[in-house]
Amino acid sequence: CHCYALSGKASDMDSQLKIGFIGAGNMAFGIAKGILAGNVLPVNVRVSAPSSRNLGRFQELGIAVTHSNVEVVSGSDVVFVAVKPHLVSPGLESYSRYIITMNIGSAFIVH
Repeated sequence: CHCYALSGKASDMDSQLKIGFIGAGNMAFGIAKGILAGNVLPVNVRVSAPSSRNLGRFQELGIAVTHSNVEVVSGSDVVFVAVKPHLVSPGLESYSRYIITMNIGSAFIVH
């Protein structure tokens, strides 16, 4: 498990961790900035959103952006789902080792 990489403890392994975000809102942006403040490289982070409205601020951090959730999930070790559950395509969990779904007041990890 690479979960310790998100705890703020930097290691060489963290810099290779591939992290994805489905959703480009404020919650995803805040977590992405925190992860980049650690040892995760921007080149190893990818974000998807249906529109380009919020993607520019991720690009300014050096993060790759896309409109494809499958692209993000299939290329990530850990994926943060930062959208309402009904907006995520079923079956995405089969592409990544760890999916973290976030909702107001809760977070769930699906292996």
